[in-house]
Amino acid sequence: MKYYKIILIVTYAFAILNNSMSFVDILFHSISLLLMLFILEKFPFLKHFGKHLVLLTFWISLMFMPAFHLVKTLQGENGNFGYRITAIDYEHILSFGSKVLLLTCITWILSSFANSKKRKEVIIYKPHLISKHSVNNIFIIIFLLSLFSLSIGLSRMGAQGIELPFHLAGIITLIRISLFPMLFAVIAENYILNKESIPKKYFILLFVWALLETVVRLSKGALLGCFMPVGIVLYMYYRPSWRTLIKYAAPIFAIFFVAYPIIEVMRSTDEGSLSKNISVASRQVENEDETTNPFVQPLNRTFMIPGMYAKDYNCVNQTKFFDFSKAPALVSWGGAARYQTFVIDGYPLGIAHSSGTTAIEDPLLHGGYGLCYIVIILLMIMANAIDSLSNKHMNTVYIFLVLLLWGFSNTQNITSLYDAVSMQYMLVKFTAIYIAYYLNFRRKIVVKR
Repeated sequence: MKYYKIILIVTYAFAILNNSMSFVDILFHSISLLLMLFILEKFPFLKHFGKHLVLLTFWISLMFMPAFHLVKTLQGENGNFGYRITAIDYEHILSFGSKVLLLTCITWILSSFANSKKRKEVIIYKPHLISKHSVNNIFIIIFLLSLFSLSIGLSRMGAQGIELPFHLAGIITLIRISLFPMLFAVIAENYILNKESIPKKYFILLFVWALLETVVRLSKGALLGCFMPVGIVLYMYYRPSWRTLIKYAAPIFAIFFVAYPIIEVMRSTDEGSLSKNISVASRQVENEDETTNPFVQPLNRTFMIPGMYAKDYNCVNQTKFFDFSKAPALVSWGGAARYQTFVIDGYPLGIAHSSGTTAIEDPLLHGGYGLCYIVIILLMIMANAIDSLSNKHMNTVYIFLVLLLWGFSNTQNITSLYDAVSMQYMLVKFTAIYIAYYLNFRRKIVVKR
């Protein structure tokens, strides 16, 4: 039996033995388990990457984490506005998860049958090689933008926003956070399609820049975010063994877990110089009685769905299937994240903090469980449409669309339709898709089978 089947079965057993669930919820989880085993056996991972990612996100959030009691609500500044997860919260999460997982699996299977035709052609792409001079200039520009941002505190999480003329603050932030990691993936793919080896110095420069960005933004996920697009693209082309994958990924994850608690403390530390801030943060982490768990804390930061659902359970109407009563207030506040921060969590106006939101809480607050289930169905239909592009082998375009889909599945979706910042990030992703197509996929040869 393959390892992932064992993980699914063991998690299912722990969810039942470690929590209190109704017979209906157990039945729904049992059906979902059988459907997931069927899905994993029938649908290859890389050809159905989008659907696998959506299902995995919901399974980790609403099955794995509550099964092993790994859910915690992340606290805000100085530990305020915390929430302690109880046994009844795990019951609520698993009960809701039984419906979400069942609906996700059923939608996957039905949408896949509707898109089962196979292409009978092979596409060979012949792009022009991007010159090393151009790549070097791109690195010079991105390093200068990061150093400039560091000097003025631009994009630093937990700090007041910096304003620059001509909307330059937003433009620089979007280029650094969103556009460049995707652009590097396009460059790497360009070398692969031209059957050229990617210079090792590019990866060294990317690694140094990612560390710089971690400090500039004080973002615990910056290091992984910088490597995610190119990492997925390289995996899709080279299909490395687990040993090779661990060899290259382990150092990045090791640095991430070491830096995670230090960055957490640095956000509230202001001792002047950067080196002094790092030193003070390191001492605080060492002296804490309960240091940040190197696994649970990042897990809950990445998958906020269960913790936020538990915290907001009483804020959602549990009797009405559709409830749009909060929608006007959500729009007036500028989206679910701000509503969560200032209305539900009660933070004072003007504070440099955002509680964020999730792909589940966003539709729940806007329209209740009915809208939430509709969004889940639409996400799976969207995932199926994106996965249909996998046969065209435009890997960067495919991955950028999958990453956009993952944002809709893990962070927010309804709010993205009217929130200006979210729309800007979507525009950057579509810009990256156009760049990828223009540089790598315009020149092609189609061979009929």
